Amino acid sequence: MRYRSKIVSGSTADTYERRLNILYPIYKNTEIKQKKIEKENHIALPISRTIICQDNVSSLWTRLFTNEPSIFEKNSCPTRNCKGNNIINITNFPINYATVIKYGFSSLQKAVEFDSVIYNMPCKYCHGKKRTRRQKPNVYIYIELDVKTPEETMGRKCKLRDLQTYLTLPVIDEDDNVHHFRYRLSGVAGYTNNHYIAYCRRLSGAWISYDDTTKKPNSEVSSCEVLPHGKFKD
Repeated sequence: MRYRSKIVSGSTADTYERRLNILYPIYKNTEIKQKKIEKENHIALPISRTIICQDNVSSLWTRLFTNEPSIFEKNSCPTRNCKGNNIINITNFPINYATVIKYGFSSLQKAVEFDSVIYNMPCKYCHGKKRTRRQKPNVYIYIELDVKTPEETMGRKCKLRDLQTYLTLPVIDEDDNVHHFRYRLSGVAGYTNNHYIAYCRRLSGAWISYDDTTKKPNSEVSSCEVLPHGKFKD
């Protein structure tokens, strides 16, 4: 929360230092090697450091939030000592992009590809057919929205108001009780000119944009057009 408050107040030297500490483990191989400075028999290293972390937000999200995924998947196989008994973290929430391309971003509920439990699935380890797969969504979910056909080079734009506000997921627990998880749209990662802008939706429905090239957050109207690469629901 303290780091977030720094961002809300505008980018500072401290903001960029904290950002470097977060991103360096991921992009350390891109660090630009700087030559030693030799002057009057003294040798020193430059104190400024540069890493190249131009990337897709969904790719970055996958690496940053491996332990806090959108879905926890539990696989159970009755075969003794089968490696199919495991838990898998699914970072990006799965949707059918063909549905989004056909019906637009307001069709995300229809595009959801989520089955809370599936019985009698094949097991790739023991080759049996009694594997049970259970999926439970996290308290928040992340959906990649860089939607385009193979013929398109750029994703599809939309207005903020076109993005579906609520998403409901039926979840069946191990006692076969059905629970309905309801998620609210709270943020969108918008892409423009090799740069990302965060659009945050408040409980009131008002939109605020956060751009680290500007000093202050900006209020946005729901008709604001964006090129969404990802959306965040909690």
